Amino acid sequence: MRFIRKAAMAAVVITAVVLVGCNNSTTSASVQVEKYNVDDYVTLGQYKDLEIEYEQSQMTTDEEVDDYIKQLLAMSISYEEIKDRDTVVKGDFINLDYEGKINGEAFDNGTAKGQIIQVGSAGFIAGFEDQLVGKKSKTTFDINVKFPDTYNNPDLAGKDAVFTITVNAINKKVEPVLNDEFVQKNSAQSKTVAEFKQEIKKYLQDQKETSALQYKQYMAESMAIGNATVSGYPKGMIESMVAEYKETVQKMAKEASKEYKDYIQENFSLAEGEFDDKLKEYMEQTAKLQLIIEAIEKKENLTMSDSEMEEAILKYAKENGLESKEELFKTYKESEVKRYVQQMKVLDFIVDSAKLVEPGSTSSSAASSSAAESGSSAASSSSAAQ
Repeated sequence: MRFIRKAAMAAVVITAVVLVGCNNSTTSASVQVEKYNVDDYVTLGQYKDLEIEYEQSQMTTDEEVDDYIKQLLAMSISYEEIKDRDTVVKGDFINLDYEGKINGEAFDNGTAKGQIIQVGSAGFIAGFEDQLVGKKSKTTFDINVKFPDTYNNPDLAGKDAVFTITVNAINKKVEPVLNDEFVQKNSAQSKTVAEFKQEIKKYLQDQKETSALQYKQYMAESMAIGNATVSGYPKGMIESMVAEYKETVQKMAKEASKEYKDYIQENFSLAEGEFDDKLKEYMEQTAKLQLIIEAIEKKENLTMSDSEMEEAILKYAKENGLESKEELFKTYKESEVKRYVQQMKVLDFIVDSAKLVEPGSTSSSAASSSAAESGSSAASSSSAAQ
């Protein structure tokens, strides 16, 4: 749900336009971006101390732990071959191979090997399972069935079919028991049932807290963006961003030995004119997002020091499985990475100042929802062209 963050990353990676503060200027693809003061373009609404309605659950209950363990036990069910008889009876779990044919021709999805079915469970069309009763293990035979007239595949509906069946084994279901032995086979850290239940409780609680944090991030960032107004863009900004992106696409087309218009059609499913229109719209949304974040950065004096920047870049590199910033800079421009981690600091500031509240406890829920939708829309548009 981190749409704003994904859009921010898309923005800095796709464009070489680096917006590093007010009164900034840059050039891209021979398009000059004027020096500007971000306050001339952005009017901020509420972006901190936001209240976000969220149905906050209590601590994980013992019932939730038991339900989760039941699911684990169900996933661990195994099957054991019956050795003291070789005739199929209703209720057996049999391992079989089958191939279905209509008029001598095999049809799609009519063949399987090693399939385990419970005879009499009505998992197949009428007549299929009934004809398995009384058959012997390790034998092959044919059965005749007719697909119902209302069958969901019209190519098969109402047709007669012959299935060639091989019964590989007659099995009984073995359901696992929750005991210390099961725990030791299925947990890397617990040895007893009591320890396992505590492990599961912590896992479920962590999931709840992660979900709450993700929702808080999504809503706080979306509301902050949605509450702001951008009245326009610095001269040359959109043109520069569009030119930069088009240069990248043209380079990719050349590397693929494709004509530019053909490459766009194949990869974006758009004609060249449509692509230009979509690209301009995308870049406007990208610029809007960047300008709003920049305005908050300026107002709250959140610009990183050199040491903070160094630490954040190294952390980001390690999160991406890299050992050094130099490795990161082989993929992304240094200026782009710096802008991204700076934007993340601003977004973290927004989220950290927000708080989750019980539904109905704030009078501005409708306005908050509208602002969040507006902010999410802008971010989704930005990330869509990635």
